[in-house]
Amino acid sequence: MLGSRGAYVSTSLPGEPGAFGGFDDTPGTCGWLVAGDERRAVPATPGSAVDFYRAVCSGAVPVDPWDAVAVADVIDAARLSAAEGRAVPL
Repeated sequence: MLGSRGAYVSTSLPGEPGAFGGFDDTPGTCGWLVAGDERRAVPATPGSAVDFYRAVCSGAVPVDPWDAVAVADVIDAARLSAAEGRAVPL
């Protein structure tokens, strides 16, 4: 993800080779925040995709469905912002 002051580099996905040399994840991290020559590892949160699907199979709803609606609002605002070249409030 690229921003005006830096980037988040996701270095790998489970079961996939890393796409960026020099950005190998260390245990307990999930990517890097990069700003110019500075970079720092991002700590991973507990759990995994396997934990998520196990919860779904057991009948639990591990994520509030309204969180998905909020994410869609952010994506819509980002598209409009890019198209019109302006900040779009949420």
